[in-house]
Amino acid sequence: MNKNQIYSFRHFITFIAILLLSFNSTAIDLSVDSILSPVSDCGISTLSFVEVKIHNHDSVAVSNIPISYRLNGGATVTEIITSSILGGSSFNYTFTSTVNMQTHRVYEVQIYTALISDTNSLNDTLSKTVVNGYIHPLNFTNPFYFYDFDRPPIEWVTYGTNNSWEMETPSTSYISNAATGSTAFVTNATGNYNANELSYIETPCFDLSFFDQTDYFDLIFECLYRLEPDSDYVWIEQSVDGGNAWTKILPKTLSINVYNDTSLKAWTGISNAGAGNFIPTMHIADNIGGRSKVKFRFVFKSNGTVQDDGFAIDNFRINPPYWITNIETNNFKHVDFNLHPNPSNQNITISFNSIEKERHTLIIENIKGQQVLKESIPIQNGLASKVIDVSQFKSGIYFVKVVNGSSIVTKKLVVN
Repeated sequence: MNKNQIYSFRHFITFIAILLLSFNSTAIDLSVDSILSPVSDCGISTLSFVEVKIHNHDSVAVSNIPISYRLNGGATVTEIITSSILGGSSFNYTFTSTVNMQTHRVYEVQIYTALISDTNSLNDTLSKTVVNGYIHPLNFTNPFYFYDFDRPPIEWVTYGTNNSWEMETPSTSYISNAATGSTAFVTNATGNYNANELSYIETPCFDLSFFDQTDYFDLIFECLYRLEPDSDYVWIEQSVDGGNAWTKILPKTLSINVYNDTSLKAWTGISNAGAGNFIPTMHIADNIGGRSKVKFRFVFKSNGTVQDDGFAIDNFRINPPYWITNIETNNFKHVDFNLHPNPSNQNITISFNSIEKERHTLIIENIKGQQVLKESIPIQNGLASKVIDVSQFKSGIYFVKVVNGSSIVTKKLVVN
């Protein structure tokens, strides 16, 4: 190779280097890695800052980056990151503008960058669900929580992917009614749930700081479900940090009708009481005593093949540890009873109808969960009645329970 050829080759190499450098300088790849703030919490009472983590995947520093957020699909707020983000590094940016999340509800926060030279738009946008929960303290003044989904305020929230949950009157072939009243929380009250659904219904917050760390609690509710067997599932989770980290609640010895899929620890298939018949269920929740930001949520997950009536819950109640009912069997059979007149301030008649011909236990609790009456009642030919004098009861709401060793049925009694 002569000198001219060497000179030309050097110029060619220099040209290629300049070209590659020019190409690399414009091949920027920024990603929105995570939304650090706001986070789900209980009783958010102040304006919240929006903080996001940005990562520079290229080798050159980048600055003057347009970044925006939207709250619940509303107006876009745009600011400029003037700081330089070095190649291969991350940068946390806090917007100067704050968001108002003081109302108890679900919020959707969307963050995105809009750098013109960013060659990869697939990682420029990120969304996050944030829930501000209403706080219910449980203590001597408020000894337990009960919600039948038939009355405001609506303190429960729902969210997720392809979400079909709603608080409505059920009217499908299998979930044809609520357990009591007219309304339940159900996946699509008038039809099938959605394909590829991952959705949630979430309780308000519970302040359990009154209790000891070792205390455990009853989660009592009634449920009715028809799901694609071994493909679509429902389970319950709990959080002790206001809804940011969640753990599945597993069955305990005293649990009742919890998870018919014992391997995956979830409900699937068809509930065993038949169409329109809710079954009583009791979960035992532990590791939540002494905590001030406790939440629970039902998780529903479906695949893309078969969709069915879905899952419904009604009459949700949280009992603190000193009202735990010890039921020794999970073999539930139908039992029902009627109260009349209701309301009353004199005598009430309790009429029983049960397929089990055995003695039943009648328990009446006051609003604090304290027993004011307990009697054993024999059932003959599936029928029985009992007259109870409530004239000595103080005015208020009472809970009448019938326990037959395999089921618990609870109804409200108003003494005026």
